[in-house]
Amino acid sequence: MKQRIVNTLAFLAIWAVLLLACEHISDGLLVHDAVASSLRGGTGWGRAMLAGSWQFPPLPSLAMLIMQYLAQLVHIGADRLYATFFQTWVVWQLIMLCGWRRCWCVLLPLFLPAVFKNLCVLEAGWLAAALFVAGLCAFVRWQEGHSLREIMLGGVFFGLMALCGILPAMLGLAGVLWFWYCARPGAGLRTLLWSVWAYCLLLILLWNWLVMGKPFFAFHGAVAYISKLGISSVFSKYNSISASNIYAMFFPLAPMCIYASKSSMKKVTCYMVFCLLALLLYFPCCMACSIPITAGCSFFCVLILSMCAMAGCASFGKPVSRNAAIAALCLSLAYSFVPRTMPYYKSIDYATAPERQEITDFIDRLWPDSRTLLYGMELPALYLDTQEKRFLARIEYSQEELLEYGEQEQMHLLLPPPYSGLFPKDSRLMEMYDKGAPWLFLEKKWDNGWKLWRVIRLQ
Repeated sequence: MKQRIVNTLAFLAIWAVLLLACEHISDGLLVHDAVASSLRGGTGWGRAMLAGSWQFPPLPSLAMLIMQYLAQLVHIGADRLYATFFQTWVVWQLIMLCGWRRCWCVLLPLFLPAVFKNLCVLEAGWLAAALFVAGLCAFVRWQEGHSLREIMLGGVFFGLMALCGILPAMLGLAGVLWFWYCARPGAGLRTLLWSVWAYCLLLILLWNWLVMGKPFFAFHGAVAYISKLGISSVFSKYNSISASNIYAMFFPLAPMCIYASKSSMKKVTCYMVFCLLALLLYFPCCMACSIPITAGCSFFCVLILSMCAMAGCASFGKPVSRNAAIAALCLSLAYSFVPRTMPYYKSIDYATAPERQEITDFIDRLWPDSRTLLYGMELPALYLDTQEKRFLARIEYSQEELLEYGEQEQMHLLLPPPYSGLFPKDSRLMEMYDKGAPWLFLEKKWDNGWKLWRVIRLQ
């Protein structure tokens, strides 16, 4: 009992320190906050984002929904509460894995400039990172005791990563595959090991089918955008990227490879080497395709801290192997003394966006109480209206729906400039932004490129 009280107080102390230290909130986390608020308000945009958005997966939005209720009790922002809680969970799990005697293996790397700077970025990927670490810890405990309970816990944690986005889903699938390969469970246990990941994937497809009418709606936009961009254009962008910060993740590779070949943690670190190589490919490809990165800082910190935690848990058969691992670890950590921040989601250009009051005051001069249509994923989060009195949000553009609204009431349409990062990846809206449409009248154009159109009421 006394040990549990000490552990709880230590958890709360780490959480309090992270609440004070973290300051940069990624725009992706703010979108999840808006989705959670929209779900509380019962709007259609929130439900559509929960089901049909591959950039903003459902599990972080649902976790943010819970944090919003808790934030009302402790009077802390839900976004800060969300990210710092899962950051604390990551650090806590690794400390419990190493034990209090070797907790310095996890706590000391937190003060490295590169690690601390990325730890201060609050992003939605911290939930996936916490599940990733929980799966790793279950893997380590299974390797030590070969407990069936740890196999099932690992399957649950890696399976839930399927609801956290494309990258976590692939890493979770790799974790399930590696668990299955190493543990060699029986037929019944093998089915249970796969069931959580498969169930989460089917759940996403079911939500898309019920809410959006298409089971693969969440992935249709990404495939259409990349196919329109062209493979040759993607590779040309990839080759022109200056991504020195991304390739800084190469420095944990050497100690991890030594762990994977010479230590008692061979099976766990082999999986971590695979995850590291996957991240090294994922980040530049996202930048080349202009796809937002939602888990850059969190997974960078998790890889460094996990590597150091493995150093506290692993045992080596020969002194030469142990000395080589320690030397490689010291050299890799010395490189992280250079402050650097991994790419994170920062596409919403708040500086150029017109104020909500400015838009409504301009419309009310001639068209009192006219509602403004917003399309896409990021733009409605900027002008969130949970009661849909002045702003009506939709995730997908539909000309038939727009004309139907034009027949029923006076509507306006707000379009941001294409370079702002808020513009939906829809060629029809791009054409409307440039040329307009017979049923649209340009009411106002801001100097920074924002356009407000009025939908002409059709008789």
